[in-house]
Amino acid sequence: DAAGVLRADFVRQPSVANYRVLLDFAAGVDRAVTEHTWALDHARELAASDRFAAGAILVQLHMSDGDIDAAWQAADRYGPGWAWKELAVRGADARPVDAADLYRPQLEKDLQHPNSALYPDIAERLATMAELYEKGGRSADFASFMSQIRQDYGRRPALMKALDAKRL
Repeated sequence: DAAGVLRADFVRQPSVANYRVLLDFAAGVDRAVTEHTWALDHARELAASDRFAAGAILVQLHMSDGDIDAAWQAADRYGPGWAWKELAVRGADARPVDAADLYRPQLEKDLQHPNSALYPDIAERLATMAELYEKGGRSADFASFMSQIRQDYGRRPALMKALDAKRL
C-alpha cells in the first residue's frame, strides 16, 4: 500500500516535505482527510513525547496548511521548538506580541556573556520586537523591557552603541 510507505517515510523523518508528499498522494486516492488526520495525530504524539523538538513539527505542519491559529495553539501547548522563528515571522499578523516574545529566549541566551560580534544582530531582533509590540498596542511594555535591558547591560558599551544605532 503506497499510503503505508508514505506514512512510514513520515514516521522515519517527520517533515513538511514528507507531509506534503503524503497529502498529495492521499488527495489522488480520496484519502486526504484520513491521511491528514493521521499525520497531525502522529505529530501531536511526537510533540507530547519529545522535549527536544517540542512542538516544532506540529507547528510547521499547521503553518504548511495555512492554519496559523492552529500553529499558535500547538506552540502554546507544546512549545514552538526550533520552529520559533518561522512562527514569529509567519504568525506576526495574528499575534504580534506573542511573535515578539518568541525572540526572548534566544536574546537572553545571547546576552548571558559579553560578545560584541552579536550585538548588531541583537539590536536588529530588538527592533523587530519593538515593531511587533507597537503593532500589538503594547509599546509601553516594550519600553519597560528595553529599560531593563539597558539597566542590566549598561556596562557593555558596544551593546549600548548597537541599541542606539537602532534608536532603542
